[in-house]
Amino acid sequence: MPRHLFAAVSILLCLALAACAPRGQRPAPEIVHPDIPADLVLVRSISAQTAESAHMESASLNISDPKNLAGKFEERLERMLVDRQFTLTDQPSLAERIISLKILYKGEAGREDMERAVKAGYNTPMPELSGEGGVLVADLLLVRRRIPSSANMELSTISARNTMSSSTLRIGLYSSAPSSLKDRSLEEALARDIARLAASDEDAEVHKTSSLTLKKKKPAKKRKKPARKSSRKKSSRR
Repeated sequence: MPRHLFAAVSILLCLALAACAPRGQRPAPEIVHPDIPADLVLVRSISAQTAESAHMESASLNISDPKNLAGKFEERLERMLVDRQFTLTDQPSLAERIISLKILYKGEAGREDMERAVKAGYNTPMPELSGEGGVLVADLLLVRRRIPSSANMELSTISARNTMSSSTLRIGLYSSAPSSLKDRSLEEALARDIARLAASDEDAEVHKTSSLTLKKKKPAKKRKKPARKSSRKKSSRR
């Protein structure tokens, strides 16, 4: 075989092997990771705990950004998840974490307007935002669940039997730095926060009652049972 033909075949073989490599082992190298803004303000619509590292859980992503506001956010989030010991899969049926994110807004706005949009909650219409500063707003659905113990089994649906918890929340980020809308630092901060939320094992049900004051139930009053009438007739005296 001529040398030039052998070299061409070798290059094609290397490219094919790289394309078939596991998804979690090939995060996009072209993604630049800027520093998080020093004055970053991050607000969530619910209280939630985070963790710095996962326990080798698998994760599946679904990113909706039809206007391409956040650039290559999926690749950015993949890198954050891999850095925290997650493995990535294209099959939600094999994932212990399902992350579904929708980018809602990126642009200039004030901090108060951003906080108002976040307080409106998950899947609510976005209000008009105005003001100075850089703002990024997104809705997140995070599902934590158990995968089948058998390697040959797959979950075709996200059933309550396998779902440990789910969180639906809106996340907003603000920075007064003009560069935050250009250098992707807001996207970097959002990806880091989502990866930390996914690494936590906290049950989302706790969030729903954390801000409520639970009233003690009063003991139910016992009802007096009505006296039973005797079925026997009294004998009349003769």
